[in-house]
Amino acid sequence: MNDGDVFTSGPPKPRILLVEDEATLREYLARTLSGDYVVDTASDGRQALMQVAQACLELVMTDIVMPELDGIELLPALRSVPRTQMIPVLLISGRAIDE
Repeated sequence: MNDGDVFTSGPPKPRILLVEDEATLREYLARTLSGDYVVDTASDGRQALMQVAQACLELVMTDIVMPELDGIELLPALRSVPRTQMIPVLLISGRAIDE
């Protein structure tokens, strides 16, 4: 490598926010997604709203059922602010159907 050569690692990874109240699942999903994304995490919707205000995100992935502010309540909160209204939101749930 010459002094004039510049090493580039490619384009930066997209930043996403993973919102999940169950710590074990949150850590597993963050670890799994970290190969392709920079993963920020939050344990509930209120924490997510604070983090969204501070970061430039490509996606919010949120659990539907959480204490405090759940994923269903988080979605309209994100849509009501011009800065966050266009961020895609993926709602996830670990709840299984009884059938």
